[in-house]
Amino acid sequence: MRCGTSHGVRGLSVETSVAEAEAIRHAEYVRTLRPLLPREAFEPYRRAYVPICIHFAIVVAGWVACAYTKMPWWPLWGLIIGNSMSALAFLAHDVAHRSVTTNRYLLYPTELILWAIMYMPATLWRRVHGTHHAHTNTENDPDRRFLPHELTQAGTLAAATLFPTKRFRYALVYLLYWVIFPFRHGIVALAYPGREKPSFATAKPRYSSDDKKWILFEVAFIIALQIAIAEFVHGAFFWASVFPVIITSAVVSWYFFTNHGLKPLDDQDDILAATTTVTVPDWCNRLHSNFSYHTEHHLFPNMNPHYYPLVSGLFRTRFPRQYHCIPIWQAWRGLWQNAVAVTRRGRPATPAEREPQANAARQTEPAITA
Repeated sequence: MRCGTSHGVRGLSVETSVAEAEAIRHAEYVRTLRPLLPREAFEPYRRAYVPICIHFAIVVAGWVACAYTKMPWWPLWGLIIGNSMSALAFLAHDVAHRSVTTNRYLLYPTELILWAIMYMPATLWRRVHGTHHAHTNTENDPDRRFLPHELTQAGTLAAATLFPTKRFRYALVYLLYWVIFPFRHGIVALAYPGREKPSFATAKPRYSSDDKKWILFEVAFIIALQIAIAEFVHGAFFWASVFPVIITSAVVSWYFFTNHGLKPLDDQDDILAATTTVTVPDWCNRLHSNFSYHTEHHLFPNMNPHYYPLVSGLFRTRFPRQYHCIPIWQAWRGLWQNAVAVTRRGRPATPAEREPQANAARQTEPAITA
């Protein structure tokens, strides 16, 4: 995969250069590109159940191997399970977007089982990820970075540990983002009524009473499933379940932070100004369902991922100034230059935003400035 343009090259943050490109509304991108795409690109890709079944079978086979072998083999099985589980994470993401099936008898059971092996309640994922798509990299995005005025003690701790930054680039705790995700957002969903939220969360989706009931059911299902796995593999539970989930979190984080982490907060409904596509080896695209084409995914979230390269080509020819596509190593070099707090598009933090940040920094050791 190659890209035709890369604003903000040499691994630096693109927060300044992206502001220079003309903002275009989401609807205009769709109106321009949708007629150029084949109809089958928007039909459910049911053949994705083939890799889903293969990878799930590998995970189950890994559990069986853990149950019937001794300790020296368990780390190897954990690596194999983790590789397939990370592939399943991207496939579960596609299922949740209805790009694999729209059959209600398949849809929810598939989501429930695939997310449960990764400790993720399916309804929680739907609400958080749906809100992320509706408010991508805006103040209402629950996946966004923290603004300066949100850096309370808890906010600063979350901002410094959950996202890659220049000051804490080697901490690597942020690679556990998706291990922490269900606990962080689960607390927000179940423990805080209405629009209330703790300061370690940037935004909160709307949860109905039915949503909360489903989340509680899914948490119970996850606990029961994990107890069953622990009983089956005996002393190998860490290698059969916990270690693969850590691998999955690291692999997904490898992409996730590059998706929007190089961009300032943007409230102008310009998806190309809010998102980055990265280039990775072809085998990564095949294994991870073309997740590197993230700008393409945000424009057409229900599209068959096999058609994302076609959309990428259209971006390069129709919107070359707006399209941000760089190698993933370059994206990570830029992420490691980020401040703890994110700025807004087209302007630096205001004095009103900087003062709460300074107060929070003075209360936290070592001092942190955005």
